[in-house]
Amino acid sequence: MKASLFTLLVFVSCLARADLAVITHADSGIPEVSHNVIKSLYMGSLKYLNGQRVLPLDQMQGNNERGKFYSQTFDIPMNQILAHWSRLIFTGKGQSPIQVADSEAVYQLVKTNKNMIGYIPFENVTPDVRVIFRVKDKN
Repeated sequence: MKASLFTLLVFVSCLARADLAVITHADSGIPEVSHNVIKSLYMGSLKYLNGQRVLPLDQMQGNNERGKFYSQTFDIPMNQILAHWSRLIFTGKGQSPIQVADSEAVYQLVKTNKNMIGYIPFENVTPDVRVIFRVKDKN
C-alpha cells in the first residue's frame, strides 16, 4: 500500500511539473522560435514570422495551463499583461490573443489552421502539430 501511494505521489508531482509546448500546424511555415519571440507574439508586438501572419491562441482565465504559461514565460505579473492588452485594444494598435476554452480547443484549432499557435501540455503533442517552443517548468 505504501509503495503504491508513493508511486501515485511521484506521478502526480511529475504531472504538475510537466513542460508546455507552443505548437503550430505540422505543415505551417512558422519556424521554431526563441523565448523572446514567443513573448513578442503574445504581447502583440510581433505579428508575422517568415512573412506569415501568426495568430496566438490563449486559454481562458483560470485555466491551469494559462497560469503556468504566463508565469513561466513572462517576467511581469498577469495584471500588467492584461493592462498592456487593454492599452493596445483601446488605442487600436492591436488585440489580445484569441481566447479558447482549453488545451483541447487549442489543439483542434492549431491542427487545422496553419497560421495559429497555442500552448498545450508537452505530453499532448501529436504528429498533427509541430512544437515551435518548449516552455520549461521552473518548479
